[in-house]
Amino acid sequence: MDGLKDDGTPNRRHVTGARRTDVAVKKKELERKRDQGAVDAAGRAPTVQAWLDHWLDNIAANRVRPLTLEGYRSLVRPHLGPRL
Repeated sequence: MDGLKDDGTPNRRHVTGARRTDVAVKKKELERKRDQGAVDAAGRAPTVQAWLDHWLDNIAANRVRPLTLEGYRSLVRPHLGPRL
């Protein structure tokens, strides 16, 4: 693996974490897998609808008050989701 896809474009992966040390650990694990040739295939980018559902259920649910979350859901699911 030389960091390129079959078509010659860069094969980039991204990791995120709450702290810099979390990202460093994830990055080292990804590099270890790369060096062993065991990196999972990159997934397909989520649709906007899938990302909005994930955001509502996993991100916003942990960061906003319940009434605010319900307001977001009432706007996103019937209005944005079907139109995107």
